[in-house]
Amino acid sequence: MTRLFMWVGILATSLTSPLQAQVSPDTMRWACAEEEIRTEKEFAMHEVAGCDSLVQEQAVQGDASTVPAAYEYRFTPWSVKTNLLYDVLLTPSLEIEYRISKRWSVGLEGALASWSNADRHRYYHLAFISPEARYWFQAPERRKGHYVGLFAGGGWYDLQNGGRGYRGEGMFAGASYGYLFPVGNYFSFEAGIGIGYLNTTYDEYLPVNKDYVYQQTSKINYIGPLKLKFAWVWHIGRCLEKKGGNA
Repeated sequence: MTRLFMWVGILATSLTSPLQAQVSPDTMRWACAEEEIRTEKEFAMHEVAGCDSLVQEQAVQGDASTVPAAYEYRFTPWSVKTNLLYDVLLTPSLEIEYRISKRWSVGLEGALASWSNADRHRYYHLAFISPEARYWFQAPERRKGHYVGLFAGGGWYDLQNGGRGYRGEGMFAGASYGYLFPVGNYFSFEAGIGIGYLNTTYDEYLPVNKDYVYQQTSKINYIGPLKLKFAWVWHIGRCLEKKGGNA
C-alpha cells in the first residue's frame, strides 16, 4: 500500500509539472492584479480619511468597487473662497466656484465694505460682484494647477478721507491667470491676477459744515491690473460626496 501511494505521487507530479510551467505566468498576473487592488484600497482609504466610519469601513472590507466613485476620482465640484488680500483691507470677500467639467469651472465673487465716520468725513463704502469662467490645465481630482479665465463685473463706491469725496459706479471685464495648490485634504490656497478694462463714472464732492457740496462729474477709462488674489479655498464637497454622487 505504501508503494502504491508513492507511485501515485510520482505519477501525479510528472503529469502536473508541464501544467504548472504553463500557468506560472497567469499566477504572476493574478499576483499583480491583487497588488493593484490593494493599492486602490489604500488610495481610497487615504481619500476618505476624516469622513464617516461607514465609508471608511467600505473602503477597507470591500473591493475597490465598493468605494463611491466620487472618492475614486476625488472630484469635488464646489469650493468656497475668500481673498485674504481684500480681507486685510477691511473688504470682506466671498467667492463660490463650481466645476462644470474636468477642465471648466464657473465662479461668482463678491466683496462688501461699509465703514464710516461722519464726524471726520471719512467714508469707505465699496461693493462689487464678478462672475468668471475658467479653464484648468489639470483635472480637478488633484486640486492644484494653473488656470486661465475670463471675468466681468460691476460695482459701486463712496470714498472720502476727510476732504474731497468720490461717489460712483463702474463696469469692468478682463482675463485672469492663477495657480491653485492644496493644503491638506480639504483646503487650498489660490494665487492669481486679472488684467482688463474698467469704465467708471463718479461725482466729486466736498464737505461744507455738515453738508456735502457737489463739484463735478468725471469718467475714467482704465486698462491694466484689476484683480490681485491670494485666497483661502475650502473644498466643501469632500465629505458630502460620501453617498456616491457629486455634491
